[in-house]
Amino acid sequence: MKPRSITFKNDAVFSSIDYDYSLAHSIYHENQIVIPDSTIPIGVNVYINGIKAGATNCETLVDSLGHALNDSELWQELNYSTGLFIEPGNSTFVLKLSCQAVTPAIGDFLTIRSSYPDDVNFLQQMTWNFHYSKNDRQVELHSLVSTMNFMLCSLLIDLEMKFPFIFSFYARKLFQLNYKMFSQNITELHSVFPYSDETGLLESEKSHLGRPKAYYLSKLLNTFQTKVRNCYTTLEIIHQCNTTSSRLQSCKRYRKKLEDRNAQPAAPVHSMSYNLCLLDLSIVERYIKNDARDLPIKSKCK
Repeated sequence: MKPRSITFKNDAVFSSIDYDYSLAHSIYHENQIVIPDSTIPIGVNVYINGIKAGATNCETLVDSLGHALNDSELWQELNYSTGLFIEPGNSTFVLKLSCQAVTPAIGDFLTIRSSYPDDVNFLQQMTWNFHYSKNDRQVELHSLVSTMNFMLCSLLIDLEMKFPFIFSFYARKLFQLNYKMFSQNITELHSVFPYSDETGLLESEKSHLGRPKAYYLSKLLNTFQTKVRNCYTTLEIIHQCNTTSSRLQSCKRYRKKLEDRNAQPAAPVHSMSYNLCLLDLSIVERYIKNDARDLPIKSKCK
């Protein structure tokens, strides 16, 4: 697919991030329901002053950035398990996300796809390319990590709108809490009210009951996706918190209970909050094998 790019300039630092992705089926449209494959490999490339960091020339830096991204609490909040692979190759490192929220319902998605091939697609892999440029020979670790975290978070905000079933905290929570009940209700309605010419229904009612379950599942998920994009994006929830004090307080209460109990408390999904952070400097520093906090980078990493 055609890559998209986000750019940012702050003082002497210019940064950008772009991404590319592969879908199981080439036909894609905006309203298509895109879910993750059971595992999504995300190849992350880091370019510093035009030089690509890798296991052969920036081992310490690559190792620390990769492990910090892998250790981010955000993946757990999105209900992914993770794996990290750092080895010489095309990518600086590869993060593998294994979905535990949407893929358990894979049978329903395959049922929809068998009847309506253009309604469902599967994200197979992604590539994220982060570029960091600075005129100085010295690249400070704090600046590099904070900038990369900012760009990764910006990327995630963009991706949650494009692929809500994959990258939206609120979409995945809503799906986990509600989908099983919705699917069971559709199944029950079809079994209690089977289509028959002897039921005495209106023609319009016969037409609806005569459709397969996949039709209703597809309509349900499409409506769900539209609702999430309009009302449950991270930016929309932030806007609601900024304009409604009661919403702000409910989000704060949820976060406090979450931190106190170390378990998810019961709350409406729009009152839930999460920590949008992908790279924590303290975690990066923990993985750095020496005490240097400035990385001298000109033509290569040291």
